[in-house]
Amino acid sequence: MRSCVLVAVAVAALLGACSGTDESAPSGSGGASAGGSAGSQGGSGPPASGCPVAAPLQGDPCDDDELWCSYGDTLDPSCRQVFGCDAGAFELVSWLGTCSAEEACPASQPVTESSCNPDDVGSCYYPGSTLCRCEECEPYTGGPCVPLAQPEWHCSAPSGACPDLVPNWGTSCTDEGASCQYIECWFQTRCEGGVWVWEHLTC
Repeated sequence: MRSCVLVAVAVAALLGACSGTDESAPSGSGGASAGGSAGSQGGSGPPASGCPVAAPLQGDPCDDDELWCSYGDTLDPSCRQVFGCDAGAFELVSWLGTCSAEEACPASQPVTESSCNPDDVGSCYYPGSTLCRCEECEPYTGGPCVPLAQPEWHCSAPSGACPDLVPNWGTSCTDEGASCQYIECWFQTRCEGGVWVWEHLTC
């Protein structure tokens, strides 16, 4: 069990500590699974936080500078549109970095610890919100890189009653305080005030 410090970009304040999950057996090359449990709406579920039903246009007016909304239903959350309300206008932001290239991913989920080439592929997503990454270092150490003998695949999925499909930022949830780590030491969603909130993690 490892401790993680989570940072909610929506409020830019320290929220507390969370428990990490050990590695186990989020648009990639597999088909998207239906939204799961934890009282949630997965993917493109209806907004419940003041977010527009459809994705706004850059510069559209908004009246809550703490409002964040995401749109889409890709397995890879970095491939979705994320908007933040800034100075009364919606801004499209690259919140999780670059969308992974689907065409480079294996058609089916690779076997953990099988070899891979990081020059060809980095992260791939599969049904069940399984993330597979081509690692050159021992994964999830939280410290300096411990090089592997050769790059290899490592796959993980959120534990507990988490939606298979990452719920969109601003969509409704009922299990207050529930959290789901979709990318260990990097990204989770948390049910806060009746809506799903996206959060960065650092270990």
